Amino acid sequence: MNTQQLLVFTEVMKSGSVSAAARNLGRTQPAVSASLKTLENLLGTPLFIREGKRLNPVPEAHYLYAEAINILEQIKSTEAHFKETLVGNRGTLKLLAMPGPSSYIFPEFLSNYIAEKPDLDVMFSTRSSSQIFNLISSQDYDLGFCDARISTKENHLINSTTISGECRVAVLHDHELAQKEVITIEDLSKVPMGTLLPDHHIVQKLQKLFDRKELILHAKVRTQFFLPLLNFVENSGLCAVVDPLSIHTYQKLSKNHTKVKFIPLNAKLSYDYAIITPAKRPSSLTARNFQTQWINFIKPMILDNFT
Repeated sequence: MNTQQLLVFTEVMKSGSVSAAARNLGRTQPAVSASLKTLENLLGTPLFIREGKRLNPVPEAHYLYAEAINILEQIKSTEAHFKETLVGNRGTLKLLAMPGPSSYIFPEFLSNYIAEKPDLDVMFSTRSSSQIFNLISSQDYDLGFCDARISTKENHLINSTTISGECRVAVLHDHELAQKEVITIEDLSKVPMGTLLPDHHIVQKLQKLFDRKELILHAKVRTQFFLPLLNFVENSGLCAVVDPLSIHTYQKLSKNHTKVKFIPLNAKLSYDYAIITPAKRPSSLTARNFQTQWINFIKPMILDNFT
């Protein structure tokens, strides 16, 4: 028994004749008659009794009709769902992001992304970059957004795409450095600053820039993440070197963001972001579509010159 036989049978049931069924299906009468005869031979019983030009179904045909309708509707639904999956509008995405982007930018994009995809479900977790690296390596998640310094460790279990953007110096609008178009390392020597914790690679890069010129990096406040530093800039007048996505997040969330200026540093200090995916499990089209659109969304932010 196949779907074409069931389709012919249900059409004969609805129309009451082979000629009408053939016309409705766009097939020849002999082809419809042959399909119906094959189905009857397969089942070992006639399904219709001919009375004049009309075919009247036997009692067993009504049972088969109900079953056939359910089968054909399920096949149609499966085809539609599969087509939705092929264009990335159906399925489940398991996503991870580090804390900074998780506070606003990632959920903002994700909410807009799924708004017109009612059949797409999402599992979204916030983890540290090292945790994201390990979870993607387990092949159990579709995509992670994290610090590239962690993700680019040699590992055959992940695929990684890196996007780099230059850090900026955050200062209050009335700070003595606020009128500069570019801030130098010399400008920041001994100036009270907010930084990340000493083991973070951005702090280590910054410290090297100071050490090369034998200048003093005065880290008055140290935090685990970038966003709290901007509160210290805003409320305590500290300076801070921050990454591009933290700047965008702060500008979206803070009512007083216009009080803070973001000025280029004369020395190269880039922050590398990574989109990582499992290497040993093929990504679904849904996951690949999400990755492409996420990159298109964040890349302009990361490369923004904030002028």
